[in-house]
Amino acid sequence: MPNNDGGSNVSLMEGHGRAGLDIGRAPIWLGGLAAFGIVAAHCVAYIMMAPEGEERALLMDATGHQFWGVVFALGLGVGVAGVSWLMVNFLHPSTAEHSKVNLFAFAAPRLMALQVGGFVLLEATERMFMGGGAHALLEPVVIVGLVVQIAVALVAAVILSLLTRTLHALLSTSNRPSVGAERTLPRPTSRWVQPSLAPGTGAGTWRGPPLRA
Repeated sequence: MPNNDGGSNVSLMEGHGRAGLDIGRAPIWLGGLAAFGIVAAHCVAYIMMAPEGEERALLMDATGHQFWGVVFALGLGVGVAGVSWLMVNFLHPSTAEHSKVNLFAFAAPRLMALQVGGFVLLEATERMFMGGGAHALLEPVVIVGLVVQIAVALVAAVILSLLTRTLHALLSTSNRPSVGAERTLPRPTSRWVQPSLAPGTGAGTWRGPPLRA
């Protein structure tokens, strides 16, 4: 709804289409951030379950992680691209209304849903290639991984919100005119203080025409 300064306060909960337009192309940056969150939380879960490097390597080989290096590199690249896309859209002059959006409330539930779903799909695919059944998704490492996915999604949403707020504060400060610039601005002169010269009163001076005899 319109506000007093002629802008508009946009609520992200008004609809997915409207929210996507106001916050940048949400599927792009959300998907990228969620992809990196999946691989990052996946690594944390396996480190928690198998702190020793050799033990962890055996566990990952037994659960279908032969190509994990490629998956991690792809997740990292997509995550960086997604965050970069969001920052570019946020810094664009036409997106000034982003400062009025609760980015944490928008991103947190979506990241949690994407990461939990993506993690389950990833683990199911890995177990399928290893010939495991659906019961493999109840393994302790998968249960722990689901909890870690939620925690990483919340942390990512907090960092994203703080980052965009900091950028907005820096941009707002840089756009304010300095005190010196304000002093050099021309001051309007009232016609009551300095009246204009009337035509026919002489050669542009305060003296009038010579009196005729």
